[in-house]
Amino acid sequence: SIYGWTGNPYLRLYSKTGSDSVSLFPLNAGTEYHVGPASFSADGQQMYFTLTRIPEHLDYTKVKILKGKLATVNIEIYSSRKDGSGNWGTAVPFSYNKVNDYSVGDPFISSDGQRLYFSSNMPGGKGGTDLYVSQQTDKGDWGLPVNLKEVNTPGNERSPFFDADNNFYFSSDGRVGMGGLDIFSAKVIGGKISEPQNLGYPVNSPQDDFTFNLNTAGSGYFSSNRTDGLGSDDIYSFTREQVLAFSLSGKVYNKVTGQPLSGAMVTLNKTGGSVLRVETDETGAFKFKLEKASDYGLTGEKTNFRSDGTDLTTKNLTSSAEIKKDLYLEPVELNKAIRLENIYYDFDKSNIRADAAVELDKLVKIMQDNPTMWIELGSHTDSRGNDAYNLALSQRRAESAVQYIISRGINKNRIEAKGYGETRLLNRCTNGVKCTPAEHQLNRRTEFKITKQ
Repeated sequence: SIYGWTGNPYLRLYSKTGSDSVSLFPLNAGTEYHVGPASFSADGQQMYFTLTRIPEHLDYTKVKILKGKLATVNIEIYSSRKDGSGNWGTAVPFSYNKVNDYSVGDPFISSDGQRLYFSSNMPGGKGGTDLYVSQQTDKGDWGLPVNLKEVNTPGNERSPFFDADNNFYFSSDGRVGMGGLDIFSAKVIGGKISEPQNLGYPVNSPQDDFTFNLNTAGSGYFSSNRTDGLGSDDIYSFTREQVLAFSLSGKVYNKVTGQPLSGAMVTLNKTGGSVLRVETDETGAFKFKLEKASDYGLTGEKTNFRSDGTDLTTKNLTSSAEIKKDLYLEPVELNKAIRLENIYYDFDKSNIRADAAVELDKLVKIMQDNPTMWIELGSHTDSRGNDAYNLALSQRRAESAVQYIISRGINKNRIEAKGYGETRLLNRCTNGVKCTPAEHQLNRRTEFKITKQ
């Protein structure tokens, strides 16, 4: 009843049934020796586990002898299924157990029940114990084990595990690590296992760290014999920190044609922080990494186009996300009149009213966003009143609007005032023609046109 190497009782499987209690797992493993690591099917109805037994026809010539006593017996994998009454049935040996020749252990059954991963020192491996996988056949048997060559080394690989996202974890002492067995992770993409990465501190230690598992809630367990433990191999629990990752992606388009614009300069300005710039690729695409709890301004620019911009934030985002923002740049047409809406003046006055200031501020923003743009700001009247007076009034109004824009920080050399009076009417309402107030209103307008870009 005592394991000679350690002086401790043989290993048994236990289950944690409450917050602070454990009980012997109700399994008849068919052995009085070690019963070790176990893996359960997704529905919890079948389990695979490791055990040590003395076979009836043990070939003692293949068993290591230490000081005249039996020292080691190869380990094996068995499985058991739960019956309708909730009892675990008779242990069934794995097809590729070969106790007289090599060990198989550390089983892990995939979530779909179609693949059994395990470690073994069977012949043909890279060294020590290698990781293998057996695929279930259409008949329900297990196919020939396949060596996971991407992860195995001349050292020992053990305790395979896949999480819900198909990330692969295992332990190895054959790779660069912190010492002993270290826990590694790898991605499985297109059936290929990527280069394994050491999980590092605090999961790994200078001692042995193994049997890593992770649940969907981001917490899990592993075993270690690190020096701060309570015994030899202890079980440790952990909670994975949630690292939020944010990114921004989008495309820049020609606002008129709808086609993507390559070679546009996209600027990401973090409020109170750094400024990043990228050039769009041939598909008009751009991408940035974002920081958490931050506000940003996004601007797109290209020669001979009016810029476009928008704001975004990562504040109050509680999960990783990719934010998508597209920008639309309007081609610049020199000397094309662009009407400013809602620019009104009091009768026979040229001072800027509060409602007109709101619209002029929009033009200020356009000029700030397009620092190479030079414009002419033109003011127009209707045909009522003296022609010469209307021309002078419109000039005063244009100059008043220009002065307002200059007062907002725009260089005076970039903007010219031009009063057109009633010389460029948009409809038939010339001198002597009877028109409605709405028709006259159409002619009383303020426009700007880009004279240089």
